[in-house]
Amino acid sequence: MVASGRAPHESQPMLKEY
Repeated sequence: MVASGRAPHESQPMLKEY
């Protein structure tokens, strides 16, 4: 998945940020 308006360089922003 692509970062939705968060970090375009991160693959899984959901697992990292949440």
